[in-house]
Amino acid sequence: MSRSNNLPWSDQIVDLVAGDGCIYALISPGEDKAAPYIAALKPGAPTQRVETGKADIGNTIHGYGLPSLTAAGRKVLFASSGDGGVWRAGAGSAPALIAGGDGAFAFGDLACAGDRVFGVTERRHGAGRTSNAIASICSQSGSVEILFDLADFVSRPVIDPGCNRFAFLGWDLPYMPWERTSLFVGEISAGAASIRRVAAPAAALAQPLWGPDGALYVLCDAEGYFDIWRLDRDSLCFVVSAGADIGLSLAGQRGRSYVIERPGCALAVVWDKGVSGLASLNFESGRAAPVATSVPPDDLICAGGDGVFYAALPVSGAPEVRHLGADCPVLWKGQSSSDGKAAFPALMSIETSNADAVSANYYPADPAGALGIAVINLHGGPKSLAKQQLSPPLEALWRDGCDIVDLNYRGSAGFGRDFRGRINGAWGVIDVEDCIAAIDGLIEKGLARAGRIVLRGSSAGAFTLLHVLAKDSRLAGGVAYAAVTDLRALGRGTHKYESGYLKTLIGADNLTAPLFEQRSPISNVRNIRTPVLFLHGGNDAVSPVNGVMHMAGLLKDNGTRCETCILDGEGHNFSSSEALQTAHKAERQFIRSLMSTD
Repeated sequence: MSRSNNLPWSDQIVDLVAGDGCIYALISPGEDKAAPYIAALKPGAPTQRVETGKADIGNTIHGYGLPSLTAAGRKVLFASSGDGGVWRAGAGSAPALIAGGDGAFAFGDLACAGDRVFGVTERRHGAGRTSNAIASICSQSGSVEILFDLADFVSRPVIDPGCNRFAFLGWDLPYMPWERTSLFVGEISAGAASIRRVAAPAAALAQPLWGPDGALYVLCDAEGYFDIWRLDRDSLCFVVSAGADIGLSLAGQRGRSYVIERPGCALAVVWDKGVSGLASLNFESGRAAPVATSVPPDDLICAGGDGVFYAALPVSGAPEVRHLGADCPVLWKGQSSSDGKAAFPALMSIETSNADAVSANYYPADPAGALGIAVINLHGGPKSLAKQQLSPPLEALWRDGCDIVDLNYRGSAGFGRDFRGRINGAWGVIDVEDCIAAIDGLIEKGLARAGRIVLRGSSAGAFTLLHVLAKDSRLAGGVAYAAVTDLRALGRGTHKYESGYLKTLIGADNLTAPLFEQRSPISNVRNIRTPVLFLHGGNDAVSPVNGVMHMAGLLKDNGTRCETCILDGEGHNFSSSEALQTAHKAERQFIRSLMSTD
């Protein structure tokens, strides 16, 4: 492992919205310390960078952030995380503050209706307490009117084409938005008094969208997958299914996963067993037909006057905004340090308990430089997804000569409601079984051998990793980013958004229940004999660093090799390039040291 120590980087497409005459893309540059920016894209024209001044584009509503962009004619509106304000900008014009900016509110999830801007607000009350509401902002005066604050959480306000009606989602604890959500509608002229809850199945709803025909559509997983439903008078009715999940309606709630291309027809990003593709959905026939793309789509698609556009998801290398069906399909291409030559993954099927099967994306190393080391990656969430794309740290390990196995254990998104819900009450059990089954499968197929397998995971993935290390002695080591070590501490310290989530995952309503102690990795510390590297943010408020340091001390007292890399100033997710590079270097050195003793 003597190749470059530098961590690969790539631009990321964070959001994509259609305006009058152009597409606006929110880009997070991969370059060192570069701030996110908005690009105005138009077929046949050069990319224009929208001037946003010193505003920090983004928000942290619900702890993870909601979409920050919306188009307003030939302008774009965006939320600023720095001052909490709402700004208006456009190519060739200076940005202007519309509302907020004093820190009293944070705004996100914006929608425009004439001179009114609808959005989600979050007010912080101290001691970690927050409250959310749907607000109407006058773009002329900057005045803010609270329209709805009767749910614990709200998201996705949308306006009908005639600017007469609005809709949004709301949900209450202990549910997460992918478990049970409500749809609300109202009249813009009547305001708060007109808001009513729509009759709907007791299921998850996501991404409400007004069609060009004036009908209100929404994704609903009552039939097992996120399908398209429609508001018919006072209740929701099923319209069409892709036979797989449309969109990844997860914690960030950032996806824009379908468009009504024309009356009776939608184009959607479909996740079939965790693999993305585009599909055309016919409302009358109920048929879903795949749409061929040379690069798989990410969870962003929008429709403008010039057609349909989507964010492309390469396995490695620079992302793209593509114009579907155009002679010159690449509307924008980002920058990347990678040559984009990573092998496309093989989809590996793994048999688990109860005759279930899970899958993993398997990236074999180039035979010319293969080290015979298999790295199994466990995604966070735990209801997240290992996409068919190598993250920068995984790409670096692959280029070093490691085989990469990116596992989608039971509970992962992109496989339907049933699969996603199997981890409820069984976190720390079935995910552990699935990881051990993956180890079994690799060894049985001759793809890895005992003592040459390394586990790595972040947050919930690191929680699973530590449980596996306590049960399986065939591993060379484990690399734990932002590890969850004590479930009771996690339950006491987590933010409001996830305050009911842990109880669902463990299957107990009270933190004093014995299950929370039994399922905490720190309770199994005596069974861990495999070397561990902890990489943790010094300011991690979700899983405080003192819990990791305590577990590291116990491991060392037990005679287990344990290393820690504490990154001052970093939270649960590392953000600075210096922290990411430091963590990457420590991980590579740790893996190298494991193999030097082989």
